[in-house]
Amino acid sequence: MHGVKETSARQTAYAEHVRALLDNHNGIYTQYANRVFGLMRDARERIRAQLLTIPARDWKKFELTRIGTILDDVMTEFQRDYMFEFSNALADSAANGISSVIDPMQANLNVAGLVGTPDLFLPVSVDPVARRLMANTQTLITSVSAEAAQRIQDEIIIGMLSGEPQHIAVDKIMKNIITDLRLEKQVAARGVPKWLSARSWTIFRTETLRMHSISNNEQMAQSRTLIPEAQKMWIHGAMFGAGQKPRPGHVALDGTVVPFNDPFEDPLTGDLLMYPRDPEAPASSVINCGCAHVLHMPSEKFLRDRTMVTV
Repeated sequence: MHGVKETSARQTAYAEHVRALLDNHNGIYTQYANRVFGLMRDARERIRAQLLTIPARDWKKFELTRIGTILDDVMTEFQRDYMFEFSNALADSAANGISSVIDPMQANLNVAGLVGTPDLFLPVSVDPVARRLMANTQTLITSVSAEAAQRIQDEIIIGMLSGEPQHIAVDKIMKNIITDLRLEKQVAARGVPKWLSARSWTIFRTETLRMHSISNNEQMAQSRTLIPEAQKMWIHGAMFGAGQKPRPGHVALDGTVVPFNDPFEDPLTGDLLMYPRDPEAPASSVINCGCAHVLHMPSEKFLRDRTMVTV
């Protein structure tokens, strides 16, 4: 009975540390969400205000060059501010992904009355991954901004040709139909331009949480130098924004434990993922995914028998 209680205490302490770290990350991420939605809202208001400064006579003359300049200027500023927030969120995601392995693993060994070699808990470097994600996201958000600007201009032309008054045409543009229904309530509540919100927020959320998964996985790989037999476990819906539209296969994976070098297999789609938001997995399995994975520790008795761990 004593051994069972110790194992339970160890597992409970480990799970509590992991959950606390994920909750901390989600708290930080909420702040980024508010700032990014604020950038979108500011872009909308700037476009609306500047379009309404165009004299009615010029509006009727199809001053598309001037309109194009307004849109380009606003989108350029939006991209700059968006990438600044994304860079900071990426760094925080990487740090949290690393600490989500180191902190609970150390606590887990402490509860078992064991200590690990300190240098095996040094954080890994994920700078090359961060650079790749930065470059990829810059390309994506530039494309999104350009498409949004073109869409606005097309709607302006339609409004001009229909003879609609300037203010009515501008207001219609600002109320464009949203393309991602999962964001509809968030957009309505935050006053965000629907033509910009869905894709730019999806990119921000998916790529920064991908950084969390990659750094988490890299740190797990190093930590297994200490405990090679450690595995990994899938946790459904642990990350920021989860639950909007859960994937049934990811729900079914919750609590699944596999060897570290093996992929998780979605039991419904057959998709293979080394971790949530795996860049090698199909987009249908990673976009807006709110799952996490954690290091799954072997039993306390097994740990005590390891010669690499000292009492």
